[in-house]
Amino acid sequence: MSFVAKADAYRADVFCGRVPACEWVRLAVKRATDDRLKQSEDGFPFRFDEARAERVCKFISLLTHIQGPKAGERIVLEPWQCFVLTEIFGWVWKGTGTRRFKRAYLEIPKGNGKTILAAGIALYLMCADQEGGADVIATASSYEQARLCLDTARNMCLKDRILQSKFGLNVLAHKITQPKSVSKLRGLPAKGSATEGTSVHGAVLDELHLAKTRAVYDSLRTATSKRPQAILVCITTAGNDTAGVCFEVHTHVEEILAGKRVDESFWGCIWSIDDGDDWRAEASWRKANPNWGVSVDAQGLREEIGRALQLASMEEAAKQKHLCIWSNDKGESPFLTLENVRKCYDSELKDDLEGEIAVGMDLASRLDLTAVVRLHAKHIDGQLHYYAFCKAWLPAETLARAKNASYQGWAKNGFLFETPGNIVDLSYVEEHIAATLDKYITRAIVFDPLQSNLLVTRLQKQKPETQEVWIEMTQSGKYFTPGMLLLEELVADGRFHTNSPLLLWCLSNLRCKKGVTNLLFPTRPKDEAQKIDAAVATVMALTACSNTSLAESMTASVYENQDVFFV
Repeated sequence: MSFVAKADAYRADVFCGRVPACEWVRLAVKRATDDRLKQSEDGFPFRFDEARAERVCKFISLLTHIQGPKAGERIVLEPWQCFVLTEIFGWVWKGTGTRRFKRAYLEIPKGNGKTILAAGIALYLMCADQEGGADVIATASSYEQARLCLDTARNMCLKDRILQSKFGLNVLAHKITQPKSVSKLRGLPAKGSATEGTSVHGAVLDELHLAKTRAVYDSLRTATSKRPQAILVCITTAGNDTAGVCFEVHTHVEEILAGKRVDESFWGCIWSIDDGDDWRAEASWRKANPNWGVSVDAQGLREEIGRALQLASMEEAAKQKHLCIWSNDKGESPFLTLENVRKCYDSELKDDLEGEIAVGMDLASRLDLTAVVRLHAKHIDGQLHYYAFCKAWLPAETLARAKNASYQGWAKNGFLFETPGNIVDLSYVEEHIAATLDKYITRAIVFDPLQSNLLVTRLQKQKPETQEVWIEMTQSGKYFTPGMLLLEELVADGRFHTNSPLLLWCLSNLRCKKGVTNLLFPTRPKDEAQKIDAAVATVMALTACSNTSLAESMTASVYENQDVFFV
C-alpha cells in the first residue's frame, strides 16, 4: 500500500469512527477531504501532488530507530503519520508548483514518536527536498531540547552508512552538511537573535509550549518567509501558559479548523480529548494518543494516570503530557477551569451593545494592568447572560520589556493600550470612563478607593449628575464574595461572554483565597507575570449586580427589576 493510500485510509477510518479521534482531528480530516474535492475547481489555487507526498514518506521510512527495542530497524510510518506528512508536503500551488503550507503545527501527547518525526522532517528538508543551499534549523525553548532533535538526526545518519553515502552527508559534532548542495542542518539556542538576517529553508521548533517569549517563533517565522519553499514546523505537547506564543498558535489552529479563520498556508492538527470526555477513561487516552499500542505503552500509561488519580499534584501534568489538555495551573489551583473559561470567548461578539451597564475599575501604576470592564446583560431563554468588554493600559516602558508573549498582539488588536512613560497616565482612563458615561445609562461604577480617589473625584466634578453611580468597594472578602460566586456560576453555566483574549487570560489566572468565614478574595498566582487585574475589575462589576448591601441608591434601581442592565 502506498503512503498516500495509508493516509487516505486513516482519513476514512477517522471519518467513520473506526479510529477514535477528538474534534480537532476530525476537523483536520474534514479539511483535507474537502480540499481534495475542491482541487478540481478553477477557483481553488492548490492541487495535491501525490509524488511529493510519497517522496517525504519514503525518505523518512528509510531512516532507522536509534534507541529502544526497535533500534537499528527501519521506521514504519503509522497511518496517522502518513496523514500528517502527506498533507504538509503534498499540497502545492497550481501555478508554480511551490509548497502550499508554509507553517505547520502538530500538538500531540508525549510518547507518540514526536522527536523521531521532527528529526525525520528536518533531515528531509536539509538533504532530500531538492533545495539548493538549504539551511535547516532545529531549535526549541532550550539548547538542550534543540540538541535532542539534532542529535537524533545525527545518530540516524551515523548508524546508516548507506544514507550518508547516498545523500553525501557529513555528520559533524554540531551540524550535518551536504557539500554537494551546500546545505546544512544545525541546532540553535532559544534566542531570536540567532536567526536574525538569515534565509532559512526549514525550521523545526520542538516543544513550543516551553517558550518563555515569542522571540524565537517570530524570528523563525520571518526567516522562513524569504524563500518560496520554506516551512516552519512546530511540534509540541500542551502547556500551562495561556498567554504564551504556543497557546496563541494553538488557538489559531483551532479557529482555522473550526472555519472561523482562513489561513490557507497554515496546516495544523491537535490530538487531545473532547469536552465532556472523562480524562480518567482509557477510551479517552486512545483518542488522544494515535500511536497507542505502538510507541505508547498501554500498561505504562495506565500506571501514569493511576498515580495522577492518587496524587493530586500530578493530575495537571498528566493531563498536559498524556492527553494534551491545556491548563493555567502552574502548581496552584485556579478558581475557574480553563475549559470553562475558554467557552466564554466569542471572537465574533461586537462591541456595539447598547442600554444600561455596570463598570468595574482596577487601577495600577507601573507593573500591573490598569483595567476597566463594562458589563451588559440580557435575558436569554429565561436566564441572565452577561457580556463583558474590557480595556487595559500599561506604561510604555513596562510594555516594552514585558515577557508576556501576547501583550504586543493585544495592543495591536485594541485590547491593551500604551501610555507614555513608566507610570500609567490615568488621564487616558479618565477619558475612557467619561466617554462611557456619555454613551451608556450607567447604573454602577465600582472602584477601589485606595487607587482611584483622585480619578473619581475629577470625574464626579465633570459629571455631577453621576454622583449616585459611584460605588466605593473596599478590597476585602466581605465585598468580593458575591461577585466571585456570581462569576463562578456564570462561567460554569456558559452565561458569561467576552471578545477580549486579555480578559480571558486574566480569568484563567484567577486564584482564590478562602478565609475562615468562607469569604472569597481574588488572588493571583505566585508567578507575578500572571496578571488578574481585568478579572478583578469583572468581579467588582459583578458585585454591583449581586450584592444589594453595597449601596442603597443602587438597591432600589437595580434590584426592583430583574431585567437589570438591559441590552
